[in-house]
Amino acid sequence: MNRTHNPTILRVPVEVASTIFQLCVLPISIESPLEDFLEHRQGVLALGAVCRGWRRIALSSHQLWTTISLSLTSRFTRSHAPRWNEFLARSGQLRLSIYIYEVPTKRFARSSTQKVVHALVEAIKVHSHRLKNVRIDASVQRLSLFDKIANVSSPLEALQLRCPDEEHPYQDLDISINLNFRPKKLILYRVPFDLLSIKWNGIVEVDVTWIFIEECSTLLKQVPLLKHCRFAEILGSIVWDPPSNALVLPHLDYLDFDMPTTDGERVDPLCLDILFNTFTFPALQTLHLNLARESLPFDTLRTLLQRSTCTLRTLRIANTILETEKLIHLLQGIPSLETLTFDPDKHSSAYSPKMFFRAFSKRTTSQDVTRFLPNLCFLQYRARSPQMVPWKHVAPIFGPITEIRQGIRLRPLQKLQISLVEQRNPSLSRFTIDMTILPSLLDLLQAGIDLQVINEETGENVLRPRNIGT
Repeated sequence: MNRTHNPTILRVPVEVASTIFQLCVLPISIESPLEDFLEHRQGVLALGAVCRGWRRIALSSHQLWTTISLSLTSRFTRSHAPRWNEFLARSGQLRLSIYIYEVPTKRFARSSTQKVVHALVEAIKVHSHRLKNVRIDASVQRLSLFDKIANVSSPLEALQLRCPDEEHPYQDLDISINLNFRPKKLILYRVPFDLLSIKWNGIVEVDVTWIFIEECSTLLKQVPLLKHCRFAEILGSIVWDPPSNALVLPHLDYLDFDMPTTDGERVDPLCLDILFNTFTFPALQTLHLNLARESLPFDTLRTLLQRSTCTLRTLRIANTILETEKLIHLLQGIPSLETLTFDPDKHSSAYSPKMFFRAFSKRTTSQDVTRFLPNLCFLQYRARSPQMVPWKHVAPIFGPITEIRQGIRLRPLQKLQISLVEQRNPSLSRFTIDMTILPSLLDLLQAGIDLQVINEETGENVLRPRNIGT
């Protein structure tokens, strides 16, 4: 095969051959799974191992070496540790993305791994001014060894630090993770926040999994330029009082709170109250809340939105205990809302699906009263039991069918998606649509409304079954 193809690849310009080589390698990013890192590295090395001609092309293709991935516990990394400065230099003056990970193994002693880390750190220091993305998947002890790398001349596009799940608890660790990186985007997964020191002032995007509630507040206070923020697996209880004057984060436009934890630890339900009373988000446009079967803090949330005077466009509420009247009152105060994703907890005893759906179709005779969600374009509703879908009140959301056919709409709502979570227990009742109601739903489809009723188990739209003609 090599004798057949080598003449062709060697006759084309080096720039063309280099582009072909790049297309042969699996592209990876800072979010890629570890197995993709290994495949990417093997692909790059394989291209240079075919023959001298191919190796010459590979070594002259700087772009091919701008992404480096390596395992701290692999024989390849250990055997080539003295040459890592040479490997990094193959990218010329282009920006570098370096992905380092540690696979738990008993074959190598901890001291041996530390020697490899020190060798890598010395090599990376030489090229720190070219760093673009850095990801390190390693234990807390190993993360602390990267404190000698500094990239003061240019900030990172993204920095991701990940610790293995079995690292907790950290209380007995007498170490600190003092990193000199200046990232624009920071991703932390189960990294002990209280041990971490980093340059926060340039960060615009944060994604943190496993963090204590008071640390959420501490982090937000350190990132004045923050635009995008996600907290997941939030832990702990209240240990601070909100300030008398709420702190302003002027640029934050995306906020996501995902309370559930993998270890089942509960969060004090008053935590969000205090956190929301601590800050003001005048630029907020997207808010996602998953409260792990806790009650939605309606009053605090409404006060936050009023205080922020923001133009909220997207709201997602999931796995949350709700009260219908308070929910409707909250939504009435957000007329700017364009997208609403709603996943009520089925144990919400004070939640009435019928009342919620009727709020959309309720007409007002007073011109002084604003319609309910007048700018809504997309509504996604997730039902975990048959009782959660009041089918009779679905079609009226869009108004009378005669008006819809004439182009008259209550709001610009064009798409409604109802997702059905089927009950796995066969003794429980299943979702059914009354045959007397089905024609009104089909009329909406014929009028051009994008109405979808999705069976989540199969992914099928039951209003447009795939096997209808078979």
